[in-house]
Amino acid sequence: TGRSRTDFARDKPFLIELAPVFAVAPGEEFIRNTLLGAQGGVHIGRMYFAEAEFAAGITSETDALKALTTAGNRPGVVAAYKYMMGAGAGINLFAGANDLFGGDEIQHQLFLRGGGGLIFPELSTCDEGCPAGPEVVPMAFGSSFGYATVGVGYRYYFVQWLALRADLRDRIVFELIDGQLDVVNKLQLSAGAS
Repeated sequence: TGRSRTDFARDKPFLIELAPVFAVAPGEEFIRNTLLGAQGGVHIGRMYFAEAEFAAGITSETDALKALTTAGNRPGVVAAYKYMMGAGAGINLFAGANDLFGGDEIQHQLFLRGGGGLIFPELSTCDEGCPAGPEVVPMAFGSSFGYATVGVGYRYYFVQWLALRADLRDRIVFELIDGQLDVVNKLQLSAGAS
């Protein structure tokens, strides 16, 4: 019998996955923080995986911030992400479910992922005439923001070394500014080859 294009996953207890990170959070109010970087992980058998991620922030002002600035106003604090790093773990929901996808055991994977990490922002405060800017209190390693993520993703394997991966995550950001902790939810979409 011939080997399936994804039979490689049956034979190896560990697989390495490398993928670019290109992620956007469409609902951001004042600064659009686009993340560009990489993530790497190891698959432990067919069900579980662990991974680490690093990304730099490419920021731009939203129309809402431009309108406020034009009117002579500005929010008290605006956070532009310089970079972020974190780790996570997940479970492949359909790994080994060969009856669902016509015998191609791991041609498709739907997975759940959770994790957390640190965000290193550049904070800007309002211009002259505004009260003094807030004190930034680092949470760890000079970072003032931490985050947790939970999400769902999908992989489609074209061949054993190339897959399309898409992720939808809720990035829950813990912003610690001037001793006050704010929790902000950011829905994040990312896609790319892995």
